Amino acid sequence: MLVQLLTTPWFAVPFGLAIGLGLLAPLIWSTRLPARGKSDIGFIVVMGAVFGGMIIAFILLLGYRMIAPAGSAYFGLSLVGAYVLATGVYTVISIMRYAKPGNELPKETRR
Repeated sequence: MLVQLLTTPWFAVPFGLAIGLGLLAPLIWSTRLPARGKSDIGFIVVMGAVFGGMIIAFILLLGYRMIAPAGSAYFGLSLVGAYVLATGVYTVISIMRYAKPGNELPKETRR
């Protein structure tokens, strides 16, 4: 029953889109660190969130392929498409937010 549900495109595509957009949440949470003046650790955490999202997506793709190989193409394309598109859009939004003349990153105080 579950395998039949996972192989249908009507379930696999929305499920992949939801998971792909859900993987963006750690990236959104981690981009708040540079805005708080913690830019040194913030960029490392952002890179870790992007790389971690790709690893989790890869594991999910392999798991889905093992459970329902017939629906893995629909799930995989929607998962990767949603994750890449949402990451790109959020990157552009973040760059535009920090690139405004009056909205610069806070300077670090060095001792």
